[in-house]
Amino acid sequence: MSFKKIIYMVVFIVLMITGIIIESNRLEVTEKEIIMDTLPDSVSPLKIVHISDLHGKDFKNRLVKVIKNANPDMVVFSGDMIDSHNDEGDVVVAILEALENRYPVYYSYGNHDLYCRLNTPEVFYRYKEKVENAGCILLDDQMSVYTKKDEDIEIYGLSSIPYGKGVHEISLDKSSFNVYYINQKIGKPNGAHVNILIAHDPTWFDLYAQWGADIVLSGHMHGGAIRLPFIGGVFSPNRELFPKYDAGLFEKDKTVMHVSRGVGTSVERIRVFNRPEITIITVRTGDREADKR
Repeated sequence: MSFKKIIYMVVFIVLMITGIIIESNRLEVTEKEIIMDTLPDSVSPLKIVHISDLHGKDFKNRLVKVIKNANPDMVVFSGDMIDSHNDEGDVVVAILEALENRYPVYYSYGNHDLYCRLNTPEVFYRYKEKVENAGCILLDDQMSVYTKKDEDIEIYGLSSIPYGKGVHEISLDKSSFNVYYINQKIGKPNGAHVNILIAHDPTWFDLYAQWGADIVLSGHMHGGAIRLPFIGGVFSPNRELFPKYDAGLFEKDKTVMHVSRGVGTSVERIRVFNRPEITIITVRTGDREADKR
């Protein structure tokens, strides 16, 4: 190989690495709309800021600014806000403290949150106490109710999801993960006009729909790490190529799921054509089928 070709190759590699670094630090604000015919007119529009997969990355000031400018009804963290080992969660706590309890923040764990609980429990439980003291509503296989203009919206957090590793006290077998299991963990929907299910891994969308979710908020996929035009995400944290639910909105029957591309990175440590994302979701009353026509 000639010296000139070596120089070109080195320059190309440097530019590619520089591009990846820049890409990973350019926060993108995306806006999505969900039409829900069961949402009472008095509640419409319902504005949700959705954040996922922070992995301890320090976007604190930018995230807080977006949230305050959006002035949402609620903020949802759909898991992996910290890394697996020795992450004290200082960035998450700082975000919560900067929000000053202006908006309810609902948080259901992802696999890395659970790995932290398994691997370094003393770190995890210190973190848990700090986020609760900062006003965060933790939903570890639990339900909460958000009320707007006398109308209730049920918020469920499902953390017991199979990830291929034993992150629970008893390793969860994928063959045992079904609607009955979900009912055992978080109960059945109670009949509110609209319910929101926070479930970190979108792979199980069919089950979430069968369970009766109206809106599902997920992450986990990191947008597929590398995104290709007209194709989408390439790699899944579940070790799959071209994951079906990589990013954006998906529908099944009456259920709509939003999959966040996330903010940070984990094992793969790269983002290519895949900027970190914070999403402002506006839920409006209407006829979804008519809206499609």
